[in-house]
Amino acid sequence: MPDKPSIQNPSRRQFLKRTGISFTAISLSTLPMSFMLTGCTDGFYKVTYENWSLRMRAKNVRAYKPTATENLNETLPKIAAWALENDYTLRAIGSMHNWSPFAMGEDDDPSAILLIDLGNITHTSMDYEGDEYGIVRAGTGIHTTKFYEYLNTRRRGNGTAPGYALMHTPAPGDITLGGMLAIGGHGTGVDVPGSDEPKRLNGSVSNMVLSLTALVWNNESKAYELREFKRGDGIIDVLMVGLGRIIITEVTMQVVPNYNLRCISRFDISADELFNEKEEYSENTIASLTRTHGRMEVIWFPYTNNPWLKVWKYSPTKPKYSVATT
Repeated sequence: MPDKPSIQNPSRRQFLKRTGISFTAISLSTLPMSFMLTGCTDGFYKVTYENWSLRMRAKNVRAYKPTATENLNETLPKIAAWALENDYTLRAIGSMHNWSPFAMGEDDDPSAILLIDLGNITHTSMDYEGDEYGIVRAGTGIHTTKFYEYLNTRRRGNGTAPGYALMHTPAPGDITLGGMLAIGGHGTGVDVPGSDEPKRLNGSVSNMVLSLTALVWNNESKAYELREFKRGDGIIDVLMVGLGRIIITEVTMQVVPNYNLRCISRFDISADELFNEKEEYSENTIASLTRTHGRMEVIWFPYTNNPWLKVWKYSPTKPKYSVATT
């Protein structure tokens, strides 16, 4: 096999993305002979790829979904080697809750892409449980709702709600943990005057990553491998927000004692005011709200004048007229 670029200079074939959907099996006779010769014959399907915005859709894309009991250290490098030999690009798929071209772009040839679905890789375990923080290890195919539910069941933690949580997190629960990390979550945490929340955990959700296992090219052995990267390894900065072009199978993250937030939902602010470039224009500009509350989200629906604003406030106790939810 010819020399390939090292991990510091990856080609698009060397990194990938991840998990989900309904599949239709294909027979072995439809696979290339070189595929069968390398022993990669199980678990392959054809899939229709369709992203959340419905703008990108491709039929009959080849896909592979490892089982929960499969030895990924053997399987994924073997599949990556076959993809390289046969000029396929590996990409990961998850819930496809996105409208970006990470897994499939308009310029991609669907017949030259092999999608890797890690939807069965959903294991969870706690490496450490303390009053101030916890350390959780999880397969990246797990949906975030299930991930949060697992953290909420833990007995330790010293927060205003049971168990543990992420410092900040996307609102949708139907995305995978790997998909969330691929984009750095939905936004970042920022300092808020008067807040006693730990500033060291600000930034995107990926800032909570302590280590991760990724499928990468080993320039010394001239082969793909699953390799664990720890916080402090120079390359992990690239891997923690891989933009869907890296296949990550497992991640270890720091979590905090669970806490309560109050969500205030508003439709009474015009787009002109909310998006005004001058923070001092009013207390309802994006800059003012972010500085005051630290957590906020805006969705501006087409053909409307007032966007949907959601502001989250740290709230240890439930306000009298608020409705509790989980």
